[in-house]
Amino acid sequence: KMSAFSSKNDDYSPAFGNKDYTKIYFVSNRKGSSNDRIDERNGLFFADIYSSSLNSNKEWNGSTTSKKPIRLESPINTDNHEGTLCLNQNGTTMFFTTCQSENKKELGCEISISQLKGKLWGSLNKLEVKVDSNTTIGHPTVSSDEKVVIFSADLPSGSGGKDLWMVTKVARTAGQWSEPANLGPAVN
Repeated sequence: KMSAFSSKNDDYSPAFGNKDYTKIYFVSNRKGSSNDRIDERNGLFFADIYSSSLNSNKEWNGSTTSKKPIRLESPINTDNHEGTLCLNQNGTTMFFTTCQSENKKELGCEISISQLKGKLWGSLNKLEVKVDSNTTIGHPTVSSDEKVVIFSADLPSGSGGKDLWMVTKVARTAGQWSEPANLGPAVN
């Protein structure tokens, strides 16, 4: 247990944010979320992405003045749920699940991408995956060369329920990805 940033709430999806393993990002539904409200569907605070860094004394903390992890600001965290995340090897590109909800109704999830610009995360881009507009996708992981993204989705041609799918980056077109391919019966 990492007591420096673990809470009594759900803390999950840790990902190192640099090559020397001194920065970590994770998701939590602890008090102090970006909208500081309880989600009426599950009775928990909305999930947000947090970070913690290892200082020169080898202690995990949020900043030079706080021992608590830092909740990332907008555009990463919003009034909705932000979830499972992964980063590229340099920690400069974050892929993460964003889920919309309104009045106890879930409006679906998608995968957002943000680039680190200096010390701030840039505007969000949606992972453009060719799926039905009502399909929810999430829980991304990205290959080391950032050319393959694997994610979870319940697509019609799957094995049933949420399967793992993969898309590959289309070489000549920025932001365009292949048709989703099911990872097959050995996985799903």
